[in-house]
Amino acid sequence: MLDRVNGDVVPFGSTAQGTERTVFGAVTQSDAIDDNVNTSYIRGWGIVGVNDAPTKQDFNAMVFTSSYLTAYLYQQGIATYNLLQKYYINSRCTGSDGTVYRALTGTLATPNVGNDPVGDAVNWKADFSDINTLTAKTTPVDADEFVIADSADTFALKKFTWANVKATLAATFIANDSRVKTALNAGGTAPIYACRAWVNFNGTGTVAIRASGNVSSVTDNGVGRYIINFVTAMQDANYATGIGGGSGTIGPEENNFSILKPFLLHQ
Repeated sequence: MLDRVNGDVVPFGSTAQGTERTVFGAVTQSDAIDDNVNTSYIRGWGIVGVNDAPTKQDFNAMVFTSSYLTAYLYQQGIATYNLLQKYYINSRCTGSDGTVYRALTGTLATPNVGNDPVGDAVNWKADFSDINTLTAKTTPVDADEFVIADSADTFALKKFTWANVKATLAATFIANDSRVKTALNAGGTAPIYACRAWVNFNGTGTVAIRASGNVSSVTDNGVGRYIINFVTAMQDANYATGIGGGSGTIGPEENNFSILKPFLLHQ
């Protein structure tokens, strides 16, 4: 395994004096990479005659230019986008906004070129981004994925799905979990069960729901008879109801009552 050099990576010949290093195939000196990646450099040693020997300056220029590109990647990490560069599917670049983008298009026949990744959702997708710039999703679905640092595996990055989250929570916070009972102030070992629907309504005159859960409406079906309509149906027809009522404006302990004859409850 190769080691990273313990220091600042710079191009070969960076400290060349005077014209010890010139632009490849020329006699002028320049540290600008655009000057060094010229047509002679791209052609290579074809610029040297059959009976000629390459000059020291050309050797320096060749290695300087090649190592410059390597040093740039050490410094930048992921190269910044350039409109002249040809990109292909899964190529990466850093946009002008500092975000790393992955190319969604680009083949040998039709490369992805001239498409600025910033704001281009057709040819590019952000790989890593400031969370505050991401589009919000309010309702996750089972296939949605998240990243987690696994504490059991030296905090290696791994993925999990929303389905995993739901299954874990369902297994952790079961209906008769002692923590749930404690939160509800329910002692003992007897199981507890949730109310599937409830409603508080004024049945005098025009029926008006004051508050409810899983109840879509209440229908007045005659004197003292009401139909309670559910938003989501019960599991089956074998469910129990608990009903109470009150009238007038005096104290509740004097005027409340329980109704033994149940209302009509509709799935």
